[in-house]
Amino acid sequence: MRPSLIAMTRRPEFAAETLILLAALLIVGALNGPLWNAIVHDRTLSTLADWRFVVSFFSALVALYFFLIGLLSSRHTLRPLISALIVTSAITSHFIAHYGVVIDPSMARNVLATDMREAGELLGPGLLQALALGVALAAPLWIIRVKQRPWRPAAQIRGASLVGALAVATVALLLIYQDLSSLMRNQRALRYTITPANVIWSTARVLVSDSQSAAAAREPPQPAVRAAATAAARRPTLLVIVAGETARAANFSLNGYQRNTNPELAQIDIVNFPRATACGTSTEVSLPCMFSPYGRENYDEAKIKRSDSLLHLLARAGLEVTWLDNQSGCKGVCDGLDARDLSREKVPGLCADDRCLDEILLHGLQGLVAGAARDRVVVLHQLGNHGP
Repeated sequence: MRPSLIAMTRRPEFAAETLILLAALLIVGALNGPLWNAIVHDRTLSTLADWRFVVSFFSALVALYFFLIGLLSSRHTLRPLISALIVTSAITSHFIAHYGVVIDPSMARNVLATDMREAGELLGPGLLQALALGVALAAPLWIIRVKQRPWRPAAQIRGASLVGALAVATVALLLIYQDLSSLMRNQRALRYTITPANVIWSTARVLVSDSQSAAAAREPPQPAVRAAATAAARRPTLLVIVAGETARAANFSLNGYQRNTNPELAQIDIVNFPRATACGTSTEVSLPCMFSPYGRENYDEAKIKRSDSLLHLLARAGLEVTWLDNQSGCKGVCDGLDARDLSREKVPGLCADDRCLDEILLHGLQGLVAGAARDRVVVLHQLGNHGP
C-alpha cells in the first residue's frame, strides 16, 4: 500500500452533522467572550435561575448556529464555510473586546467604506494573534475527512438534525423568554456582540440598504437663486470650511476642558457652539449629514443619499466649490464637483509613510484662490486625530 493511501486511511473521519455541532460549540463557547462577559456581568451565578438562563441561552445559540450552518452547507462547502465563520468570529471578538465596539450596521458600513490606509492602522499584535487563533482552530477541519453517505440517507439525516436543532432552540428560548426579552430590550447593543451573526446580519443590512438607495429616485434639486448684480459689484468672497475628524466637544478647552487644546483659537474672536452634535461617530454617517438639509433631529440616511448636498447647491448658485481631502473622501458630499485628494502627496516635511499632516491642506491653497473671478468655497477635510 502506498504511503499516501496509508496516510489517508489514518485521517479521522466525522459525519457532517458532528462537525457542524463541534463548530457551533466552538464558536458559541470559545469565540464569544465579549457576549458572555456581558451576560454574566450582573449575574452572580449563585442561583438556579442564573444558571438556567446561561445554559438555556448557550443551548439556543448552539442550536441556531447548527441549523444555519447545516441549512447552508453541503459536504463540499462545509469546511470552507465553517473555517470562514471561525476566523471571522476570532477577529470580530478581538475588535469588540479591544476597542469596546459592537458590530452593528453602522460599523459594518465603516468597514466596507474604509481604505487600506485606515485598515492598516488597525494592524498590530492583537489582530495578528486573533487571526492566528482563528486559523489554528480552523486548521483541523482540513485534516478531518467528512463521512460520505448516499444522497437519500444524507438528506434524511440532515433534515432530521435541522428539525431537532430548531426544537432545541425553541425549547431553550421559551425557558428564558421573559428574561431574555427584558435583557435585549434594556441592552439593545448586546445583540450586536453575538458573533459571527452580528457580522452577517449587519453586512446584509448595509448591502440591502445600499441597493435600495441606488435604485431609489433622487430628490428634486433645491432652487438656487443669487442676486447676481450684487455679487458682480464687489470683490469675490472666499469661504473656507474646515471639516474636523474625530473631534469631541468634550475635549475642547473652548468648552471647558482642562487641557489647553485650543490655544490659537482662544486668541481669536470666534463664535463657539459648545453643544453641537454630529449625526454619528463615523465619517460615513456624520459627513453627509452635516452638509445635508436634514440635520441630526430629522436624520434620514436614505433621504440624505438621494439629496444634493450644500456644496451642490452652492455650485448651482454659481460659486466655485473645491474639496481638498486629507482623509478618506467626501462620502458623496462633493460628487461631481472639484475634489482633490492631497493625502498621497510627497511634500517633504509634511508627508511620510503614505500619510500627510493636515498642513498639506494649506499647501498650494494660496495659488488656488488667488485671482478668483467668482465667489469660492473651499472645504478642508482633515485627518485630525483619526485612528483606531
